[in-house]
Amino acid sequence: LFSKEERHLVLQTMRKCIDDWTSLIGTEYQPSTISRYNNCYESLQTVIKDFYKKEDITFHELSGEFIDRFEMHLRTVRKLSQNTLTKYMSCFRKFLGLARENGWLELDPLAGKRKRLFRKEETCPTFLTLEELKRIMEKDFSTTRLNTVKDFFLFCCLTGLSYIDVKTLCPAHLYKDNEGKLWIHKARVKIITHKESCTCNVPLLEPALVILEKYKNWNPEDPEGPCFPIPSNQKMNEFLKEIATLCRVNKRLTVHVARHTFATTVTLANDVALQNVSKMLGHSSTRMTQHYARVLDNSIMKDMQDVARVFG
Repeated sequence: LFSKEERHLVLQTMRKCIDDWTSLIGTEYQPSTISRYNNCYESLQTVIKDFYKKEDITFHELSGEFIDRFEMHLRTVRKLSQNTLTKYMSCFRKFLGLARENGWLELDPLAGKRKRLFRKEETCPTFLTLEELKRIMEKDFSTTRLNTVKDFFLFCCLTGLSYIDVKTLCPAHLYKDNEGKLWIHKARVKIITHKESCTCNVPLLEPALVILEKYKNWNPEDPEGPCFPIPSNQKMNEFLKEIATLCRVNKRLTVHVARHTFATTVTLANDVALQNVSKMLGHSSTRMTQHYARVLDNSIMKDMQDVARVFG
């Protein structure tokens, strides 16, 4: 009476959706997003086979007990952190929403579990202090390779651009204002395909101008091409480990640390308004930038300085 094709199966539906979305990579989806959906699918496939002793199940068969088993699989077998687990559960929730919209699911198997499953833990971004940043700026390395990587890293620290945004930075993204100051005006590569694209709007500090001028004519054959001959992200991170060791920076130095450093040490620590930092970083809202403000807690420090005077 009810053939397999007429019943709406969980894994079958997920597979079809993921295959459809894969064809939209570069326009609607990023490869990392599709990879996460595939990982979620594989984990569900394993747990369904273990819990129900079936190859696939209908949406009506999903239960709260199964959700608990799926959660334990992600925590113990996949060994996911709370925040990564939340991302996987969000992938699964998307398919549950699709099933409810189409009338394939009546009861919500996530009922009573959302607070636990979608709880996000506050993470502390790694960034350089002013002393550590100056230590790298003043260090002169014996190899051209490390000096070049240092320049690119410092440019990211002074502009807040991500790796891909610096790698794709071209003269067309640079402009001078009425006072002759040079700015970077560039749509972020990561979210350029979204309807509301976010744009970095950053005035260049003097040290950043020096670096930009240093590599001005690195590729005479393509003067309108990329401003910097940047190596791969993996190579950058590999060389940054050497730089961290030589500069006595006891932190895991990556290209993305530069973006965190710009948000904290370069801007917010110097009382740049949160809204302006958000615009320079190309964030879609100040809520994303608030993450860095919480790390600094400048208002707490200022209040405690008043208290210190009382007890001074």
